[in-house]
Amino acid sequence: MRKWHELTSVEIDELIQAGFETALLPFGSIEQHGKHLCVSYDTLIAERLCEDIGITLEKSFLLPTIPFGLSDHHDEFKGTLTFSYKTIESLFDDLITSLEKNGLKSLIIINGHGGNYPFLKKYFEQKKTTLKVFHDAEEQYIFKAQLMDSNLTRSELGLHGGLYETSMALYTHPKMVRTEFMNYQNKYTEMHSIQDILSNGLKKYYAEGIIGEPKNSNIELGKAFYDYLTSFYLKELHDQK
Repeated sequence: MRKWHELTSVEIDELIQAGFETALLPFGSIEQHGKHLCVSYDTLIAERLCEDIGITLEKSFLLPTIPFGLSDHHDEFKGTLTFSYKTIESLFDDLITSLEKNGLKSLIIINGHGGNYPFLKKYFEQKKTTLKVFHDAEEQYIFKAQLMDSNLTRSELGLHGGLYETSMALYTHPKMVRTEFMNYQNKYTEMHSIQDILSNGLKKYYAEGIIGEPKNSNIELGKAFYDYLTSFYLKELHDQK
């Protein structure tokens, strides 16, 4: 895998002529994750996944990250930077056109933010492109890794800034975790649907800005979650070859 932004125009052209036809795109968000996680967590996890998945893909490019996503359900909390649906749609339109003009054949989108999934699903149902596009808006692998340990309930794992995400952050980006603030409690219940949260904002239901309890998060659990998550992508991409 070669990083697009570190190459010259001539080098990119030579690599494409040599059969580099696939591009990986990290797609994240900048949004609050409570008092203990940095606002770029979703972006960082998407980038890390692309780095690790890309190692297994010969003749591929790693594109510069799209760090902003659809996060208006977090905009009552400071630190959140969100794009509108229209802006994201235009960004993808232009990016795909550019990739096609460069002669690429396939695009792999690794998404780190749950709020981006509805966009990806709707957009690529309607978008016409010569690229073969992979995304996991149907499978939503970023959440499926929670199924790894059946001894942990969804309440314990959490949905945003809880045990699951915080453990993975401790493993992949430990400097981005404020461990002194991991002790607060904010149990996740299924009283409110994801659609409720996306429509009405997170703060209405979870004033602390997180869904779950991060207090028992640890590196070992984070590694197990991350490895399990990576395995979903690798299997899917292998099956599509």
